[in-house]
Parts: sequence; C-alpha cells; structure tokens
Amino acid sequence: MPKISIITPTYDRREMIGRAIESVLAQTWSDWEMIIVDDCPERPAEEAVRRFTDPRITYIKHEKNSGGAAARNTAMARAKGEYFSFIDDDDEWYPDALETLHNSLQGTPPDVGFCYAAIENRYPDGRVEVTHVPQGVADYHERALTKFHGFIGQTLLVKRAVYEDVGGWDPAFPSHQEIEWVIRITKKYKALAIDRLVVRFFAGSDHPRIGNNLPKRIAGRMMLLDRYQDEFAALPAVYAKHLLLVALWYRALGDFTNARETMRRVLRVRPSLRHLVHYVLLCFNGVPYKALNALGVLGGKAEWDRE
Repeated sequence: MPKISIITPTYDRREMIGRAIESVLAQTWSDWEMIIVDDCPERPAEEAVRRFTDPRITYIKHEKNSGGAAARNTAMARAKGEYFSFIDDDDEWYPDALETLHNSLQGTPPDVGFCYAAIENRYPDGRVEVTHVPQGVADYHERALTKFHGFIGQTLLVKRAVYEDVGGWDPAFPSHQEIEWVIRITKKYKALAIDRLVVRFFAGSDHPRIGNNLPKRIAGRMMLLDRYQDEFAALPAVYAKHLLLVALWYRALGDFTNARETMRRVLRVRPSLRHLVHYVLLCFNGVPYKALNALGVLGGKAEWDRE
C-alpha cells in the first residue's frame, strides 16, 4: 500500500499536465501513488498522461464533465494511501514537498487532521510572491473562515481517517469547494502549519479557472456564507468583509440591484461610514459609481479582485 495518494483532477490542460507529473516523479519521497482524473471527455489528456510509464500513476477518465470536486472525490474513493495530497494539473511541487509534509505530519496526535504549507506564486509578468502561513499546531477554524486563500490545496496533506470522518469535497458548490472542505475539517480537527515553500502556483494563467468566473465565484461564496451563517455571524468583521467582496463582484458584473441588496446585508452586519458610502455609490443603478469611476477616482479591479 502506498503511504501517500496524490490526487490530481485535470480539465482541458493536456499541454500543461506534464509539468505537474514531472514534479511528482522528481519527489525525494517515493512511496506514493498518483491518481489523475480527467474531467474533460471532449479533449482528454490521456495521451499526455500515458507517455509517463511509471506504474504508480493511474489515469481515470470521466464519461461526462462533473466538476473538479467530483473528480477529486473519484480519485479519493480509488486511493489506497494513508494520507491524501493534492496537486493541480498546472502547478509544480518542490522536490522535497511530500517529504516535508509527511515528515511533519507523521506522529501528530489524532486531533491533528492535516498539515499545510507556504506557497510560491508566479505571475506572467515575472513577479514572484510568497504566501506565508503561521507555524505550528493550532485550531485554525477561525482562520479558515477568515482567510479563504490561506489554505492552498496543493500544500495539503490530509489523514485518511479525516476523510473517512468528514467525507470528501461537496460537488454542489460551483466554487469554493476547497475552502468548504477545510472549514468542515477544521470544525473537528486541528492542523499543522509549516511555513516552508512546497509548491509553485502559476497564477494568472490564460487557461480557464473557476476563480476567474465571477458568477460562479459569487454563487459559491454565498452558498458558503449561508451554510456556515451562524459561525460567520459570530465574526461580524469577517462576515462583512466576505459580503462586501460579493457586492463588489456584482458591481463588476454591472448587476447593481444585487450589489445594492448585498451591501444592505453588509450594513446590517457591520454598519460603518465606509460601507454606507459603498451603498450610496450603488444607488440609482450605480450612476454615482459610474461617474466617479469615469473620473478615475475609484480603485477599479484592484478593489474587488483582492481574493
């Protein structure tokens, strides 16, 4: 039985998946299996995967597109490992990623369900940024509710017992499936944070990402806020921040009606002058906002695309 099962969903990235596979084959930790689930029957990546003949790699093709969460669930149901790790088809692990994660998590008590680590973000313009994480074992549930991008799936190593306890990813979510799973896990388990780089995340790719689809991002965020409404209500500043972002995403789509309704919720949760100004700018079908935006007074995309 392999110690670690590596879960990789792929969708229409047959030109890119080789980089992820090569980074797995270069790992200093060798006791693994890699399960690749192809969720794009129209342009399957089978040929690109099959050129790698390592018997530890398994390729599965969905007969119909079911989404990334379903693809990961398919892989986890097939997996045999004691731990689950995750790498997307367009990212790249550091050579010691699995060794770092495994050696850190091994021997932790049963109430520690997973570990996660720092990430290197690479942008098309050459910029490189590092997302650091706090160091050590702790209850990270509030952090999960607060920092949706603070738990990067490509750095997770999750104990099989946790998966058997809380289940897999929820395919009903059009986005935010990863953080919903982490929130569900951190309700019951502590985590180990490792402030060490283990993965290169290639941000700003021209390939489609759910995170770049605002309607899906909005729908997933609202489902998440509604599912854990009581927990968010206990953190009004956090709740207001997430709702404000949804309002700004609606605004970016030109949907001033829903933007205004969402800002009303923000004001109920966290009344402030700043939030009131946002609401006023959205009135009269966004005429005040459009006028100030045309004058270059407002921040534009940088304001609403912070996550």
